Amino acid sequence: MKTKGITIWELHAERIVLGLAAVLLVVFTAMQFIGEPNAVKTPTGEMVAPDRIDALLQAEAERLLERLDEASPPQIELPDPVPALDYLLARFDRPVYPQPALPQFHLAIAPNIRGFERERGVEFPVPQVKAPYQVVVKSYSDALADGVLSEHSDLQQQFADPSQPLDITFVTAAARFSVADLRRQFRGEHIDLDAEGKAAIPSSWYKDRPENIVDVVIERQQLVDAHWTNITTLDPIPGQFTFRPQLGEGIGAAVRDQVIEQLGDPVVQLDIIRPEFYPTKNEEWSPPAPDEPEIPEGLAPKDAEVLRIKSDIDRFKEKRKRLIERLEKLGGTPEGCDDGPAEPPKGGSGAGDAPSGGRGTPGGRGAPGGGGMGPSGSSGRGKKDKGGGGYGPADKGDEAAIRRRCKDINRLDKIITAREEQLSRLSAPSEVDDGTSGEPDGQSPAPQDDEITIWGHDLTVEPAKTYRYRLTVKIYNPFFGKKRSLVDQQQDLAESFALSSAVSEWSDPLRVSPPLRVFITKATPAGGRAAAGALGLGRATAEVYRFYDGDQWVETFHVQPGDYIGTVKEYRMPDGEEPVRIDFSTGLVVLDIVEDIDAGRGAGLEAGRAAKVLLQDLHTGEILDLRDPQVEIHNPDRRRLEQRARSGRA
Repeated sequence: MKTKGITIWELHAERIVLGLAAVLLVVFTAMQFIGEPNAVKTPTGEMVAPDRIDALLQAEAERLLERLDEASPPQIELPDPVPALDYLLARFDRPVYPQPALPQFHLAIAPNIRGFERERGVEFPVPQVKAPYQVVVKSYSDALADGVLSEHSDLQQQFADPSQPLDITFVTAAARFSVADLRRQFRGEHIDLDAEGKAAIPSSWYKDRPENIVDVVIERQQLVDAHWTNITTLDPIPGQFTFRPQLGEGIGAAVRDQVIEQLGDPVVQLDIIRPEFYPTKNEEWSPPAPDEPEIPEGLAPKDAEVLRIKSDIDRFKEKRKRLIERLEKLGGTPEGCDDGPAEPPKGGSGAGDAPSGGRGTPGGRGAPGGGGMGPSGSSGRGKKDKGGGGYGPADKGDEAAIRRRCKDINRLDKIITAREEQLSRLSAPSEVDDGTSGEPDGQSPAPQDDEITIWGHDLTVEPAKTYRYRLTVKIYNPFFGKKRSLVDQQQDLAESFALSSAVSEWSDPLRVSPPLRVFITKATPAGGRAAAGALGLGRATAEVYRFYDGDQWVETFHVQPGDYIGTVKEYRMPDGEEPVRIDFSTGLVVLDIVEDIDAGRGAGLEAGRAAKVLLQDLHTGEILDLRDPQVEIHNPDRRRLEQRARSGRA
């Protein structure tokens, strides 16, 4: 069949394409066997075939490893530097005029040095900061006032359940510290400087304030299986003013100068060495003291209550004095609080409308996360548009800080008035302390004293566990940044921003009281007259104390073997408030009531203390918890809880 209209190229196009592909394939195959088509060029310009590349790489790697070896000879010979110091000093000593040269002073090449310093080669005495002493600790149980949690997000983590009260158990560790000894050492009064060949530390190096305390470090140990373990360094409580973040970083001259300037403010210094605790419902907190009075044993209940209320009034007045001291340093006066403090300035969040007198979140210098001095060294002075942590110090004249202090003082005034009214119902009003007595020893708020009290708080303790504490004080290092002014053997002193004191002795062990305590106050064995109607198994009386919503509640339960101690009780509240349900469940079951043969059959039996009670804890599985009513009725903890519960709503 004859084709029409198709050219010869169109007719044979497929054969032509296949032919060209075959030719290219033959040429490419031939090139793989002719010469070295896959060779690569090295940095030296040499062409290298693929089968030689691995060998060359191995050789180069071995050469580099040999050069990295410490024993290998240096590849580059560096010339020794030309000493310049001797030449510079020689030029200083040469006169520029024909007259004899005056005594030469050498310029100290150091940050923030004004003018001239002493001639190099003078050695300075190094202060040996003594340890704090008379360490005392005390545990507290109270409830945070309304509004405190809203100011501190870190504190909110401890109260995950919003339906539960804001009960908090914490420990305060306090100690004494000698400022007089510190001053003597800084000024060289403790040694003969001429005989030692030393010079006193220039007062300009520490602003003539040896007592520049930059931190109080508290360490804690826990008693576990009769061994002290788990040494923990406590962090400042949320909202407390602290320089600790800055101390952990490289501090430059600008940050150093700002820290020293802030330490010159007594409010800042007090907030570092004596941080106030948060506002609480009962204001239970007061600094622990070595000679804290105890309620005498055997005192009549009414007299014990009077003594306890008087102690509370003295404690509240002491705290009021400390708050007034801080208020006055901020530029306020107690008289200005009578008519109600002014509203906070715009830009500061203030103290809010919390009825508890929560401390608010003013701007200005102070709390972490606010307008305080950050790692960059910005002072934050006058920056009212940045909220602080609420408890840090503020600039003098800061209306929000003054308002915060006024609310705290007014709240304490109401508590003192209520306690005095309560006392007047129990005793003559003339017996109430009028507040004119002197301040207790060791509680003066002025850090210029020869001996001061320092303290810190621990919010991380667990009930029913035993701890002990020790303290260290860090002060500003006067040699910091003065390397060029120190002799060679002392130049290492210029590296650290702070000098640490020696570590104090450990405090006495402290067992943190749990929120629920059980005391067996009476027990009658089987067959006793007091056990009549108890199926002949014996009978016991248990007092259960429960701390709830800032109050100490107590209930009495009469039990016999097989009974569970404690249950939920509901209390009607005055003024139409919602009823309160208190859980007195203890997890304890009475296993047996056994006669105490050592107690006698006479008065002990009639008093209901002629037997011992064997308990089992269903929560822990522990058994053979033997309780003796003759011991527990006189337990100091029980007396303290009983006195506290008498004034409560229970």
